Amino acid sequence: MPGVPDFIRQQVLNRDAIVSLLDKIGPAILLTHLQSGAFGWPVADARPDLVKAIIAVEPSGPPFFDIQNVGAPEWFRYTTMMARPWGVTADPLSYSPPAANASDLEIVPQGKADGPNLSTCWMQKDPARQLSDDDSPSQSSLGGIKFVHAEPPGQRKRARG
Repeated sequence: MPGVPDFIRQQVLNRDAIVSLLDKIGPAILLTHLQSGAFGWPVADARPDLVKAIIAVEPSGPPFFDIQNVGAPEWFRYTTMMARPWGVTADPLSYSPPAANASDLEIVPQGKADGPNLSTCWMQKDPARQLSDDDSPSQSSLGGIKFVHAEPPGQRKRARG
């Protein structure tokens, strides 16, 4: 497939192509890696009966915003443009209760990091909507903690992904 600079368009095209393939071959376990990490969830959302599991190895970026490396002492910051407005993808997903628009997720920055040397993350206001689990596949994300900038041991800044 030729390069498509619009990542939202990439997700839609890949979702439709993978759904078409699954309609022909039947149920499958989806394995995604890095930039393709966002492609599995819309496929499972569209055809939960055909996706038995998703294994996402180092999926692209943390939920909602990308991270920009800026150097010491801050090391990184979230970009201002939302890259994945539906959480793990730019493509709409089904939530419970339903969300008509990505803005319905009502995200806020975490007040305090979960521990030392961890960054804050973006999260939904309480009560948080949940990805619909009707016939949802099993999901696993490998590399859930992603090192954004590695320094000598004890000086690492991590972003939760």
